[in-house]
Amino acid sequence: MTSFTEHTIRGQRFTIYDFPTVGDELAVHVHDEAHNHLTVVARGSVRCMGHADYEGRVYSAGALVIWPYGKPHGFVAVEPHTRIINIAAPELTHVAAAHLP
Repeated sequence: MTSFTEHTIRGQRFTIYDFPTVGDELAVHVHDEAHNHLTVVARGSVRCMGHADYEGRVYSAGALVIWPYGKPHGFVAVEPHTRIINIAAPELTHVAAAHLP
């Protein structure tokens, strides 16, 4: 079962998600502009789901994915003990949108 902890350091919000078992998931969801974020894969690997441009892609430790607000997205662990970190980045709204075709 996926677990998470929310943190704020010097005003920067981020959430750490741990996926202990292959197949654990962070369900598909959508953010508004104020909750735009980027995702860093800190450990293991995840498969993306929910967005046509990313569906089925696998990202491994060290990968960075920018999620534009309003775009559905979720993750499924493809390795045990996977960890991702979502970092709030509302200021990246326009940059993130530019990365999608």
